[in-house]
Amino acid sequence: IHDLGATRDTVLKWSCFYNKSKEDNTPASFEYAYEKDGETRWLDVVMWYIGPGASGREQYCYVCEDVSERKKDEKELLEAKD
Repeated sequence: IHDLGATRDTVLKWSCFYNKSKEDNTPASFEYAYEKDGETRWLDVVMWYIGPGASGREQYCYVCEDVSERKKDEKELLEAKD
């Protein structure tokens, strides 16, 4: 993700999930918030360790879905209950 212009903080947070996936040999799943154009956006992420590539670099596969609208709706529902 660093190659994609992610911040150092993002790389450190995601690295924890990369390491967990590798150690446990299972997919890691989490939600990640980030700021874009002055608003908070949310990703639902699933990633898993694949193994070393031909270059020797560790390889992971991940799928991200933007769930910002769902998170916004959840927040509104919680606020309406109060």
